[in-house]
Amino acid sequence: MADNGTATSLTKDGAGKLILTGVNSMTGTNYLNGGVVEVADFARLASGPLDMNGGTLRYTGADSSLSRSLTTRGLGPTLDVVGGTKVTLSGVINGSGDVLGDSRRTHQNR
Repeated sequence: MADNGTATSLTKDGAGKLILTGVNSMTGTNYLNGGVVEVADFARLASGPLDMNGGTLRYTGADSSLSRSLTTRGLGPTLDVVGGTKVTLSGVINGSGDVLGDSRRTHQNR
């Protein structure tokens, strides 16, 4: 991310938590490679696809749907949906890693 009007993608590497609350205009890919990215509204992410190689996307908002594509990589990303909230993924899921859900169910990539 950059605050110069030219950032197009979000990349989260390493441990720690990044909480996104503000409006953004990023249009590129969301690279989640480690740690936690937390949002209450999926619009806080860059508008492009999700590319997850480990890391956690934590969603704290109301019931929602997510139509972006999701690419998983070997380190097993986690989608953490808190508070019994329902999130429907309607985009294509592809890649080499499994996705762990909020109840630690494994959603295999087929």
